[in-house]
Amino acid sequence: MWCALLHGELTVAFAQTWSLHGQASGWLTSNPDRSPISQTGLRYIPDLTIEEGSIGGLDAYVELSVNGFATATYARRQVTQYDWNVKPYRAWFRLASSTFEARVGLQKLSFGSAAYFRPLMWFDRMDPRDPLQLTSGVYGLLVRYYFLNNTNIWLWGLYGNNEAKGWEIAPTRRNRAEYGGRVQTPLGNGE
Repeated sequence: MWCALLHGELTVAFAQTWSLHGQASGWLTSNPDRSPISQTGLRYIPDLTIEEGSIGGLDAYVELSVNGFATATYARRQVTQYDWNVKPYRAWFRLASSTFEARVGLQKLSFGSAAYFRPLMWFDRMDPRDPLQLTSGVYGLLVRYYFLNNTNIWLWGLYGNNEAKGWEIAPTRRNRAEYGGRVQTPLGNGE
């Protein structure tokens, strides 16, 4: 069996407030000894970021991104099967200062940096084996406030997320909002 993965990134900047980044990846898999099926694919995630200076003392940011992929699956003596999809990946608006942040839209909410055992994986289904670390986002509002002693408060409200997230077994009921919060404070040498 053999597998190839191609990964690249493109960056273009416009007038210091706009930037366009792109992540492209491609793959080719084949295992002729075990299965006559082979697959090739291409994924592209363009990411447009806009920084709009100060609005009432807060910096404004916008991020827009889609996840597009196409695959072709080949099998002996069968018609080649093609599949493709383009869906929203990130689409949020953010106001921020050095101690405050409010972000609304389709976004990634993640706590901590652990890769394998992530007990706080509430909103994503990150696969530690995925070299690209792709995960669907959630629709919601996130508000964070950072105190000078490194204590921070997170408040969120989610709406329109109809699939199971993170460790959930069943998805949220349709047309229902979810909300929650988190307080993180220093305690000795940890938090």
